[in-house]
Amino acid sequence: MPTTIMIVDDAEIVRRLVRVALKGTEDTDFLEAKDAMEALKIAREHRGPIHLLLSDVLMPGRINGVEMAARLCNTRPETKVLLMSGYTPDVLTTKPEWNFVQKPFAASEIRERVRSILTESLAA
Repeated sequence: MPTTIMIVDDAEIVRRLVRVALKGTEDTDFLEAKDAMEALKIAREHRGPIHLLLSDVLMPGRINGVEMAARLCNTRPETKVLLMSGYTPDVLTTKPEWNFVQKPFAASEIRERVRSILTESLAA
């Protein structure tokens, strides 16, 4: 069964970078959204599991990435979260079980972080 990763960022170039960095690491399906509302709609319509949410924190719209991740995890508690931001994590209010990566990041860094999170998830 493939791993499903949802990438949410208002910048298409960031979504593309993440997708390209993660392609070929394992059997992966990608869901993509440009904002929180679109991500929540895609999650409602997606029938299978979403193993990892990789989301920017600040996006246009009424809901930021942190609130969207909380809503998604309420309906899909198995989903792991990796938030990305140019802001430092100490100024963000997140849940302790969530992960964080500072922007800008290298393709190798995002690949390793995702691998680590998904490996932890499978071992648990």
